[in-house]
Amino acid sequence: MGVSPSGQAWDLAPGSVSSRCHSTRRRDPPKIPTVWRPFGTGQSARAGSARPFYRDRCARWLLVALLLCGGLPAWGADQEELLFHRGVAAYAEGDYAAARKAFEAVLGNDSTDAGARLYIGLIARQEGDLEAAIEAFRSSISLAPDDVAAHVVLTETLLTAGRNEEARAAAERGLALSRGHATLRLYAGIAEYRTGDPRAALGHLDRAAREDPSLRREARYYAGLAQAGLGNLYASASAFGDVEASSPGHPLGDSARALRDQMEPSTPDRIWFLSTTAGIELDSNPTARSDVFDPSSDVAGTFRLRGLVDAYRGGGFTLRAGYDGFLAGYASATNVNEQTHVAGALAIYDYKNTSFNLRYDYAITLLDFTKTLRSVHMIEPLVNLRVGRWGVTQGFYKYQRFDYSTSPAVVKRPELERNGNLHAVGANHIFLLEEPFTYARIGVMYMSSDTKGSEFAFTGVEINAGGGLILPWYDISLSGLYRFARRSYENPSIFPATHTDPDPAPGQGVSRNENVHNISFNLSAPVWRRLTVALSGTLGFHSSQVDVLSYDRHILGSYLTWDF
Repeated sequence: MGVSPSGQAWDLAPGSVSSRCHSTRRRDPPKIPTVWRPFGTGQSARAGSARPFYRDRCARWLLVALLLCGGLPAWGADQEELLFHRGVAAYAEGDYAAARKAFEAVLGNDSTDAGARLYIGLIARQEGDLEAAIEAFRSSISLAPDDVAAHVVLTETLLTAGRNEEARAAAERGLALSRGHATLRLYAGIAEYRTGDPRAALGHLDRAAREDPSLRREARYYAGLAQAGLGNLYASASAFGDVEASSPGHPLGDSARALRDQMEPSTPDRIWFLSTTAGIELDSNPTARSDVFDPSSDVAGTFRLRGLVDAYRGGGFTLRAGYDGFLAGYASATNVNEQTHVAGALAIYDYKNTSFNLRYDYAITLLDFTKTLRSVHMIEPLVNLRVGRWGVTQGFYKYQRFDYSTSPAVVKRPELERNGNLHAVGANHIFLLEEPFTYARIGVMYMSSDTKGSEFAFTGVEINAGGGLILPWYDISLSGLYRFARRSYENPSIFPATHTDPDPAPGQGVSRNENVHNISFNLSAPVWRRLTVALSGTLGFHSSQVDVLSYDRHILGSYLTWDF
């Protein structure tokens, strides 16, 4: 075995270093890695200093044998061959300076040595000089056009450098020489996907997975991206589900899960999904500037249960039912415990590259687990349009009818004594990216709320931007979202102008505007099988010309989730 330029295990080609004891003039380089991470693995030149998987014992014993038999050859082909072996042994040990010196000496004796030029390229890539590596690989191919392994390393390096069109052309030339090279076929599929031809990519990726099962994880991951680009939503979700199920805790598995969760359907290719979460939260919990944050009383234990089941699938149509329940119990009796129950149904129809969704939810919020605060009916039509390899565009409309409790035992605030309606229309775009990134999203929404004459009727706009990333430590997934909302309230405010002023007389309030900034983040990492630990937070910043409404509310929590 040998080591790839990224430090991963790879096989030696027939006639390579380990077979030179029997054929001294064959200089086929090692095969390219069977596992390749898009855009590199984040390893620098020092990654190559890790101890390689194999030691070229044949090369070492050849040196010893030559010494015992009367000294080293001093000239000619034998000296050139010995220099080449020295270079290979140094490369295997991670001594790239010595390896480069040996291969340059070989080229000084014979400038047409394709194998030496190929190893010069491998050294340059280990040292992070991709341009020099590409130049060396192309020079090697010009000297030995039939060397498939050289086409493989050139294609991989071009992909790593983001030169996708050139990578596609290099893969085509290599496949013309060897149609059975599964790793090169995998790279050809990745290049086809990146250059905007997901259908051609699928042909290469599916065949690569069949020809070499060790490539299945990478092939299915890119197949999921390609299927999404073609609009085959369930096939895409199924591919990502395969990667997640076969590689729990692997960065590609985490990336596949994040991609799957950003799309509809949001479950693997099975008819049900169940998840439970338990955690501890610290909620600063103000609703006005005059509120005082007391960490000793704002700690809550939380529990969440989510479930989905597909009641029907067929002919591109899916009918799904779901439940999402949340419970928060505070450590201090001065805080009000809360629970929310949401039950809903979702109808999905997939047609070519478009998915039509109609969702209905009914939510009820209880305070102290017995008194109703409000109930909400929500209807949301949504259209998902897959735009090739660029991801998914969502257009949506939301209608909410909310009914607040008027019981004085529940709440005494007059703004909560009225019912109302909320209308919102907007669009999001979700970019499906490659590891280490998982997705990026941007969106905008226009909102209008009426509460039958209350000052809480408003119009406003919200923008959002976010994304996901797989970090290089402990398979940690990071996702984040920033939202900014601007709301204008036209009716006089019942609140005082400042938190130190008395309440204004009726009709003497002021109209107000509010700016709301929300920053949410989530760090999660697998613990065991389907058990995940997470650290999440939401930072909220409110500003208004009505002083009392300028306040911050932050929620930080640690959670443990089990997916069934």
